Amino acid sequence: MARPLTVGLCSTPTPPAALSPLETRDWNLAEGQRLVAEATGLGAEIVCLPETFSTFGSARSLPVEDLPGGETGERCAALARRHAVHVVAPLAGLFDGVPRNAALWFDRKGDYRGAYFKVHLTTPELELGLVPGDEWPVFEIECARAGTVRVGVFTCFDVNFPEAARLLAMRGAEILFHPTVYSMYGEAGWEAVLRARAIDNCVYVCTVNHGVREDEPWMPGMALGRTGVVGPDGLTLAEGGRYAGVVMATIDLARRRKVRAFGVGGDADFRDELWRHRRPETYTEIATRGVYAPES
Repeated sequence: MARPLTVGLCSTPTPPAALSPLETRDWNLAEGQRLVAEATGLGAEIVCLPETFSTFGSARSLPVEDLPGGETGERCAALARRHAVHVVAPLAGLFDGVPRNAALWFDRKGDYRGAYFKVHLTTPELELGLVPGDEWPVFEIECARAGTVRVGVFTCFDVNFPEAARLLAMRGAEILFHPTVYSMYGEAGWEAVLRARAIDNCVYVCTVNHGVREDEPWMPGMALGRTGVVGPDGLTLAEGGRYAGVVMATIDLARRRKVRAFGVGGDADFRDELWRHRRPETYTEIATRGVYAPES
């Protein structure tokens, strides 16, 4: 029996450079609101915005706004309530006084239901004073056609650690949202890693990055864009290219990846075979810090 789910990925553009931090926040929130309205108008049941979307484009500083309350959190809650849509809102702020890079979930009634705190913070984030999370929550989101959908979030730098996606998948996540702030000269490695996370765990990976405006030329060092959906077989199902805007996809969570391989008679479920052949007793070394360093 099919379990269709329509996701809306809302890629916000870079704000004008001349804005103050408060003006930048309001500009980003207005853009986010516009894109979420567009996505829900196209049938989205869950929408996701890019990493720290409300403060993107501001001078880097330690967040001071309280979350999930505070004006930004309230505006995200109102957005979910107004459009009756589940919103994954990546925001930087204070949770019980602790500065975090977080992804908040507001349900269709606008109620705050939980947050993921980015576990693998970059060196600049740590130097700024952000505190990493240490949990990998999986949210159970009720949707009209797909029923209970198990959703995980891993943010930006997290994608480089295969353990992140694997832990979320082992906890039952069917779809992983990957909000990010990503810009660089090359992207072949980034694209390969995204595909690998989807393939290795038989999950849908939905990347949401900032993009350029339609009238704005892209050049290396700017937000990379590439907001889109990768299926469990590693194929790209939808993508927005370099541009900001809404990327839509309807996926069937009941459609498992079937294979004829591994010496199995007949058809096999790829994810079930992966899980059945795991040898966790041989993996204990990866749970230790450090890397191999040969003696000189």
